[in-house]
Amino acid sequence: SLKQIVKSLVFADPEGRFVHCLLPGHLQVDEKKLAAVAGGECTMLESDALLETTGARVGEVHPFVRGVTRRLLDRRVTLNSVVSFNTGDMTKGLVVELAGFMKALEGQVSVHDIARGEDGEEVDDLAAELGVPRHDAKFLLETEGALGYYTAWLLEYTCCREADVNGDGARAAAVVEEASDPLFWVRAVVRFASQDKADWRGVPPAW
Repeated sequence: SLKQIVKSLVFADPEGRFVHCLLPGHLQVDEKKLAAVAGGECTMLESDALLETTGARVGEVHPFVRGVTRRLLDRRVTLNSVVSFNTGDMTKGLVVELAGFMKALEGQVSVHDIARGEDGEEVDDLAAELGVPRHDAKFLLETEGALGYYTAWLLEYTCCREADVNGDGARAAAVVEEASDPLFWVRAVVRFASQDKADWRGVPPAW
């Protein structure tokens, strides 16, 4: 299936270094995720630059191509037990067990989340990570700035729990009570700000 195919794309990072991205054949690179890993916005190589850098034409780039500085493997590739990839010859491919593939790339690749997930996948992942219902995870992803605001809110909540341990119990108790449902407060801030046509993202999660 397309999910088992390891697709290779080569980008240039802000420093001009070449970043080799390996991801499932049915997905595309998420440019924001890649930028976060690579340290800045990356640009995919055009055909001439690709040939000059790797010696491979478009469609011929394989997981072990030369000329790259970093290899980034999307985490979804590791969900397969078997993977396939081209050998540098567009008419021939190779099918191997994942363990053997990872062994061959040992020391050359690091695993990251660099692909744009399928519909709903990121929502499910975030819901599991935060331990919140799926509709709340969807709200945090779809409302610009909401996830960062929510994270800051939880950080304040954590700091106050630590303050409680250090003897600042009164403040901590008040904050913990208000933060018992932080998503309620995030939604409220967004709703009231939209009614007033205000930019709620600049409002710090103060207590």
